[in-house]
Amino acid sequence: MGFNHEDWDDDYKIAIRNMNVLYVIPNDLYVDVRKHCTPNHFEFFIKDTDFKSPTNNAVRTFLSRLDMSSRFFD
Repeated sequence: MGFNHEDWDDDYKIAIRNMNVLYVIPNDLYVDVRKHCTPNHFEFFIKDTDFKSPTNNAVRTFLSRLDMSSRFFD
């Protein structure tokens, strides 16, 4: 059994899930990417050196936004 597209009407809705994407950009390109790129809501960008220092509190806070549990209020 499956969906028959002929049975669909204009009000049929399907939930679409997406994922977060983290781009680790080389330091020398980061400024240009930041200047010329408009990220989608699921895209995150970080410099290579920052990504390599995950113990930095600012980096940890940034990366925590990628965690699925951050989508829930506790």
